[in-house]
Amino acid sequence: MAGHILQLRGCTPEPLGNYLKALGVFRLIAEQADPQARAWWKNGVLVLHTKWSHGELVSFFLDGIGDERTLIYSPTPIFAPWGGRPGFYSDGNEIAKKRLAALRNLNPSGRFSD
Repeated sequence: MAGHILQLRGCTPEPLGNYLKALGVFRLIAEQADPQARAWWKNGVLVLHTKWSHGELVSFFLDGIGDERTLIYSPTPIFAPWGGRPGFYSDGNEIAKKRLAALRNLNPSGRFSD
């Protein structure tokens, strides 16, 4: 596959938070941007082989823009409806409901819709 090989220096195998970040970044790219993308560890850094350039990946994460200027990036939900009273139910926690409403109001483009 022709493309770009990028070193994601903030994605390291240690500590655990950086490792999980690397897995999340790769999962989003492979699922939503470039199904042919590949990743591996080299010298303690995640290396990504993708059809997208560094600038296109930055645009993907910041603006949700993909090929041909289409809107594609949609982040993983931060609330888990199966968790203990996250605010989705009529008898749920009122603070959680207010936080969810505030997040929904921050969505002018529809990018974070249900």
